[in-house]
Amino acid sequence: MAVRADAGHEVFDRVRATGKDLPNLGRDTDYTKNFIEARNARGELDTALTYASIVADLEVLGACDAIVGTAASWVSRLIFLLIVGNTGRTPPHVFLDQRFGGPADVW
Repeated sequence: MAVRADAGHEVFDRVRATGKDLPNLGRDTDYTKNFIEARNARGELDTALTYASIVADLEVLGACDAIVGTAASWVSRLIFLLIVGNTGRTPPHVFLDQRFGGPADVW
């Protein structure tokens, strides 16, 4: 996925930063070896590009009108709060694991 950070400026390539998307698809393997933490421990990540990837995601998704995510994900929470900050209202949202602020509150 490429994201244009600013019209006429550099294009960010997430696959170049973090490796092939869904590297275990169709394989019978230990999925944990491709978790970002494991790839980072092996020195396989460009941490600057990985950081730029999440910043680009937050910038684009923070401008959305609604969110579908998981309450356990800090990225989903940040996007939710960015939308609130940008619009001044609670956006339409669905958290697939539980309702926001639900009984098993993960905050």
